[in-house]
Amino acid sequence: MTSVLSLSNTSQFISGFYFYYNETSCFFGVIIFATRYDDFRNHTLINAPQLVWSANRDHPVEVNATLKFTGDGDLMLEDADGTLVWSTKTGRNKSIRGLRFTELGNLVIFDVNNTAVWQSFDHPTDSLLVGQKLVSGQKLIASTSSPDFSQGLFSLSIQYENNMFAFENGSFNGQNIPLGSTAQFMRLEPDGHLKVYEWGGAEWNTVADLLTQGIGDCGYPTVCGKYGICSNGQCGCLEGSSNEMGNFKQLSYRQPNLGCSLVTPITCNFSQYHSLFKLKNTTYLIYARVS
Repeated sequence: MTSVLSLSNTSQFISGFYFYYNETSCFFGVIIFATRYDDFRNHTLINAPQLVWSANRDHPVEVNATLKFTGDGDLMLEDADGTLVWSTKTGRNKSIRGLRFTELGNLVIFDVNNTAVWQSFDHPTDSLLVGQKLVSGQKLIASTSSPDFSQGLFSLSIQYENNMFAFENGSFNGQNIPLGSTAQFMRLEPDGHLKVYEWGGAEWNTVADLLTQGIGDCGYPTVCGKYGICSNGQCGCLEGSSNEMGNFKQLSYRQPNLGCSLVTPITCNFSQYHSLFKLKNTTYLIYARVS
């Protein structure tokens, strides 16, 4: 990790370049972490960093990438070969005065009137920080997986205009959250769960799972994997009518949430021999919306 903007020694946020597992590519963004300390070489080390906002989640850059804050007020990220990857597009007729990083973890470009012209809080990726609001027109988009920050399958947005959900210390959209004794953040996970995390001394602990109370464990489409079905919190395989049993089998009986496989693989060849069968006692997504 390479820090670009840092706050006081008591803050648990920095803004900079974040390297995930390998050191061949990285992301520019905002990082929340557990603790910081100086080693014997006077290097500042941080513990358990989590990327909570990224400018380039779908386009990681090389190690020698460059972040520029231009004279006319545009913050730009260029890859090692000079390719423009991302920009705030604030460089024209905005009377930009400066760039600041707030104690809440918000990256802000402001003008001569000290008014925010652009801020990272207005462009969330998959996470919210305490003090941040999700408003109409904004969207949380889950990552593809834990090691892959690119946009995944699930998103969370506000349906009605002029509404907002505020993530505060102790609540989110009317739901109670345990008051944080240390830093907290909220993340829409790759499996669709909306979880609030807090540092517990050894790891980031889940202190709230906000959607599960309303939709239950079976309300997540991928909870039982491919061809799996969730019933009363238990995972199993799809079942056909009585004379069509045995079309699916579990990948692992010890881990039923891994899903099922087809006994006979599906093929698009010889369509004249295809047939359909009815699934028993199966419902899926009472409400659905395409956006």
